[in-house]
Order: sequence, then C-alpha cells, then structure tokens
Amino acid sequence: MKRPFRGFAVYAVILLAVIILSQVFSLLTPSESTAISYNELLTLVENDAIASVAILGNQLVGLLKTSTIPPSDFPSRYDFECSVDRENFFASVRIARSKILGKPVDEISDSDFGFTIEYLQPTPTPWYVEFLPYLVVMGLSCLFLLFVLRQQSGGNSKVMSFGKSRARMYDTTRNKVTFADVAGADEEKEELAEIVDFLKSPKRFTDI
Repeated sequence: MKRPFRGFAVYAVILLAVIILSQVFSLLTPSESTAISYNELLTLVENDAIASVAILGNQLVGLLKTSTIPPSDFPSRYDFECSVDRENFFASVRIARSKILGKPVDEISDSDFGFTIEYLQPTPTPWYVEFLPYLVVMGLSCLFLLFVLRQQSGGNSKVMSFGKSRARMYDTTRNKVTFADVAGADEEKEELAEIVDFLKSPKRFTDI
C-alpha cells in the first residue's frame, strides 16, 4: 500500500528541486536586456538619441530619449547595454559631438555630450548569496542520497526475508487432549456408544 506514495514522493522531491534551482538561478542571473554593439552605440550618440547612460567598470547601460521607461527607474531598468572602454568611448563621443556642435574636440566637455552620465559603484554581494546555489545543491544531494539508502535498505531486508519459511513447528505437548480428559464424561460415552451401535447395525435403529 505504501509503494504508490513512495513513488509520488520521489516525483514530488524532484519537482521541488527543479523549482528551487530555477528560482535560485533566476535570481542570480542578470535580467535580459537589449545588448548592442559598440558601433551601434556610437550611431546612437551621433543621432543624439541617448538620454542617459550609467557606467560600471566596462559595462554601460543607457536610456533612450524615446524610452517608455520612467527616468526614476534608471539604471535598474534600461533600454540597451554595451561593453565599452571608458576612455575610448568618451573620445569617440567628443569627436561625434564636435561635428554636431561645430566646436573643436578639445572644447567639448561632458555637458556637451547631450546625455547625462552616472558612474555606478559595485555593490558587494553577500557571502551567503554566493554560496546559496551550492548549499541548495548539496542539501538536495544529501536528501536524495538518504532517500536512496533508505530504499536500498528496505529492499535488502525484503530480499533477506524472501527465502524464509513462514511455517511454524507443531508442538505436540501444547493443547494436547487425551482420553483421560474425557474418560469421566458418561453422557459423551453413551452417545459415542450409540453411534458405534448405529454404524454396526443401522437396521435395528430404523425398525424402532
């Protein structure tokens, strides 16, 4: 009766493990965004299509002037991202803006870029968040191993008991009834004698 429940429990554990792992990795994996090439980024600069950019290391995210994302949500939400070299990017922006504004390159300042710039500081990741996927995998592995060992131990016990006979030895001294136990029962002896007589000559009883 317990086998269907055990089978259901196995599938439930596997399903739960898949759900937990998918949730963990979805939290640790950056959200998908529109990645563009460096040339596409420069094209946006030349077209004066960028409203804001935020830079963290060599990673740049930006918001378009035609974006539907509220500026208050930037840089948590953005329209595009691109890997850049900061110095080369700013040099390229100055060249592009000098052509647009008709000013010498050395006179182009950050205020002439046509978009705001925000420099982001790296946020340290808590140690428990970094180790969380490993802890989850180890915990699920231990639970699965424990479950397998319990299943094997249960199966071995059944195998060991397979060849055992369930027959019981008959004890001749237990609940033994002898003739002496009924020797004093007169009525029983008379009835037994009548039965014996009937078996010997049944015609005599039928005539009566």
